[in-house]
Amino acid sequence: MINFLQEYLRIDTSFPQPRYDDVIALFVRQAQKDGFLYEIVSLGNDYSVLVITMPGSDQSLPSLVLSHHMDVVPIVDYTSWNHDPFGGIVNDGIIYGRGTQDMKGIGVAQYFALKKFLSEQGTLKRTVHLVLLPDEERGGFDGARRFVEHPYFKKMNIGYALDEGIPSGNSSFLHIKVSERKPIQASFISHGSMAHGSRINVKNAAHELVAFLRKLATFQDCQQLNTLGQPAGLLLSVNITSLQFGTIKEGAVALNVISDTATATVDIRVPPTMKLQDASDYLKKLVDRYPAISYKIEATVQERSYDPIFRNDFYQSLERAVQKHSLAVQPLHAEESSDLRFYLQKGIIGFGITPFTCKENLHGTNEFITIKDLEMGRDIFCTIIKDFCA
Repeated sequence: MINFLQEYLRIDTSFPQPRYDDVIALFVRQAQKDGFLYEIVSLGNDYSVLVITMPGSDQSLPSLVLSHHMDVVPIVDYTSWNHDPFGGIVNDGIIYGRGTQDMKGIGVAQYFALKKFLSEQGTLKRTVHLVLLPDEERGGFDGARRFVEHPYFKKMNIGYALDEGIPSGNSSFLHIKVSERKPIQASFISHGSMAHGSRINVKNAAHELVAFLRKLATFQDCQQLNTLGQPAGLLLSVNITSLQFGTIKEGAVALNVISDTATATVDIRVPPTMKLQDASDYLKKLVDRYPAISYKIEATVQERSYDPIFRNDFYQSLERAVQKHSLAVQPLHAEESSDLRFYLQKGIIGFGITPFTCKENLHGTNEFITIKDLEMGRDIFCTIIKDFCA
């Protein structure tokens, strides 16, 4: 298992050229060796999904999906890493590499849990699928979104899904992700007059935009204070992600010229307890106060229902599995979104779990997991399979 994860980490699946085919080939070789069924599902956009299956004896039961994404975020500064981020280095019981937490380590734990179950018990009542997806780090629009609309997906009879959470950073408990916030990404453009920088009476597009963005920043400041009293995953957030004044070309920006346009992009995250439409209405009401500013929704997701009473049979099975390994469970309302949302939009019951107790370092420098966590994660997934599917 450790060697397999090392091989996986050595396959660079960051954009712009993720080596998905090499990952699929790696897992297919292992699946053939272990006797698992598999299917490579083409998404029609140069990307494919790998589905590894252990059939259950009762095909009428909705199947369980253990889902993970193959892609990882790029490395910004290689020199800041103590080890090669794509080297799969093991040092003093710790495995370093991009994707150890997010989420190659989870995918390997899932696979070897199914292999362990096969060797120890052998037969399932409920079918289990392992699904390897592309494109999650860019939003999943060319990965999971396409997959859930594929005819092969419909044949899988999926009723339950497990996707990623976050490491707990505490040796006494694990998180089970019970909700995610919903993203809205928007661009804003302010229109004014190009003029000499010395003018007093001028319609300054940048000033208008800054005044609007100040409102957003003030709102975000208040939300940060609100995290003292409730989970961040249940709060609306508004983060400014870029600013640009005028049409920026090399050598074309003069310090004494007022640009006629100013643009910004904003990432909005809507909590599960709030409707997407309510967040959009709030945004429109705010923008309407600034006639010179228009906006466009660049990306969002479908609305999905949220049940605050999340402790259903599947959740209770996950909770039992974790507790059998002498760990408590803490429900997690996640700030970010993942591929899980595409399963939920199909009416599938789903949660997220990262069965690691190491310090959370998703997308961070020197990302790592311990060998102890990897083995525990495999054993927890195996217990879930036994409890819920056998």
